[in-house]
Amino acid sequence: MGWGGCAWRAGVIDVGFEPLLKAIMTNEDITPAAEPAVLLTDEQAAVVDALILSVVTREACKVAVLIARVVDAAKSAGVEAGAGVIAPRIYALADSGKLAVSGNVRRWRAAEVKKGS
Repeated sequence: MGWGGCAWRAGVIDVGFEPLLKAIMTNEDITPAAEPAVLLTDEQAAVVDALILSVVTREACKVAVLIARVVDAAKSAGVEAGAGVIAPRIYALADSGKLAVSGNVRRWRAAEVKKGS
């Protein structure tokens, strides 16, 4: 257990002191090197995209909140999809204009996302 009862993954803690200090000082995002890219088939990507688009609204919310809502929707639909699968699809939908983003979409707690035009 970490601070406040949070469990810490090795990839998050083991980024080393220098990158962590740099990120804090420059307000950059830290992407753990231990987090592998998840490759989806076109069919799997379409399912995740449909889940995201079914949950997102015209009212903006934080990216982290959207990911949590999509995880819940995926569980309800019997689909196993975590943040590592959902986030890259949110990035792709934002790039295609299907989602409107305010801020850096990769900064989950800072950026806001809503349905695009």
